[in-house]
Amino acid sequence: MSIDHPYIDFDGDGHGDSYQTIVHGGEHEYEHLDRHGHIDAIAYDMNHDGRIDSMQVDDDHDGHLDRMLFDENGDGIMDRSEHMSHGSLTVHHPYIDFNGDGHGDTYVTTTDGKEQIYSHLDGHGHIDRQAIDTDNDGRINEMYVADHGDGRIDRVLVDVNGDGIMDKSYRAY
Repeated sequence: MSIDHPYIDFDGDGHGDSYQTIVHGGEHEYEHLDRHGHIDAIAYDMNHDGRIDSMQVDDDHDGHLDRMLFDENGDGIMDRSEHMSHGSLTVHHPYIDFNGDGHGDTYVTTTDGKEQIYSHLDGHGHIDRQAIDTDNDGRINEMYVADHGDGRIDRVLVDVNGDGIMDKSYRAY
């Protein structure tokens, strides 16, 4: 199956926007990232015709995908909108300081509907740190760190009390 690159206007300004293409089980998902590298809209082409069938958007920019848009007639233009409840479809964008310098870092968010994975990329586009929200509450529960630049996870950090701050550190090997 080839990866399509359809024209997508996520913000409705009449101009196509950049996005990253993700393939999950043969289904294409097109993720638009805000200026911090966080997902603020996801478009779907369910029938692989090159036109968007539905889209999830973060209308109020609070880190939650809160509105679902639908194309009713197959022309790729969203015709109907529904408010989404903050259940299994919620995508959070927590503040994460991967390197401990006191500043939030950019990351790429992925989710399987149960947990969310926030991946920090090094200067070469490789994952060097990952934070995981295992219970989808918007707080990090685990973090995996590759300290030596060799692509292998060296440390595992764990939040013991549920406040999103890593309390324990273990060597990964």
